[in-house]
Amino acid sequence: MGTVAIPVLEAVAVGLGIFQTVNSIHTAKKTEKAVAAAVTAQTKSNAEQEKRLAAEQARQEALARAKAAASGLSGSSVDLYLNALSKVNDEEMDWLKQVGATKVAKISTEGSLAYNQALSNVFGAASNTATTAIRYYG
Repeated sequence: MGTVAIPVLEAVAVGLGIFQTVNSIHTAKKTEKAVAAAVTAQTKSNAEQEKRLAAEQARQEALARAKAAASGLSGSSVDLYLNALSKVNDEEMDWLKQVGATKVAKISTEGSLAYNQALSNVFGAASNTATTAIRYYG
């Protein structure tokens, strides 16, 4: 009976190794899909934030022009103010775009690291399985 149990344990060890390898492949694929989805979601969020900011800035600039026209003021000081407002708004939009791009890059980098780790697990599990099989079955 003892001689029968050892080959069964060997077969179970190899089988578990194969299961671990397949599971690692599945995890790597899930990680890759999750990263792509996260990048897409962040990109859409960035676009929505930019759209909202652009609308708010257009409203602010239109209001400033309307107030200037309604007050009867004109000249270089009003033009300077409106140009400064436009410049500040452009800088704010550039900053928002940079922040959004940084968020996408961070997600992509972290996702790439997670995917590479998952692939490393695939190769490690496959290597361990092969070593076990060679040890037991020559």
